[in-house]
Amino acid sequence: MAALAQEQGVISGVVGSGASAGQAPITITLHRATDSVAVKTEFAGAGGAFQLAGKVGERYLVSAAQPGYRRYWSPPLVLPATGLVLPAIGLVPRPATALKEVAVAGRRPLYEQLADRTVVNVADSPLAAGSTTLDVLSRAPNASVDASGNPMLRGRQGVLLVLDGKRVPLTGNDLTDYLRALPAEQVQSIELLTNPPASYDAQGGAGVIVINLKKD
Repeated sequence: MAALAQEQGVISGVVGSGASAGQAPITITLHRATDSVAVKTEFAGAGGAFQLAGKVGERYLVSAAQPGYRRYWSPPLVLPATGLVLPAIGLVPRPATALKEVAVAGRRPLYEQLADRTVVNVADSPLAAGSTTLDVLSRAPNASVDASGNPMLRGRQGVLLVLDGKRVPLTGNDLTDYLRALPAEQVQSIELLTNPPASYDAQGGAGVIVINLKKD
């Protein structure tokens, strides 16, 4: 059973809310069923389609969220080797009073999808507690970590690391070790550029990871 659990499977489906095209994207998150801890998050794509990779044989929950709508939770599920297609998900709007409370809170969402990058707002997030920066990356949209612990963007290796505006000349195991040693609690935000601008030249062909540390 242990060997089976290491095999990767895919949970897929379609989610919709009826929101306008300019509204914030829908985030789909895979959680461990035992404690609801987030394992992986992705943005729903065109038409609301999504895919989440997980370990075959593991028990999970799937949630879907969008500002202004109630978070959807699936019942517990076990991921089979053949993969799993979920029934269509429809998000329900929050009551007007709840929307006012959210506006007052004013906290930035954990994940933001901008025109040229994905931003992970690590500071003050439960995601940072007791985690390394590599842990945070492994759960973020468009990012993943291979079997050797190397960070990837959209499944491609060879990323460029930029720390507080300066390029860090680390690759392979050296980059992995650095990200594993950097506590997430020291990080303000992480920006993931899957199509970096020409200013990065030939470096970061797979993408660029920009880490902004907290200021003392």
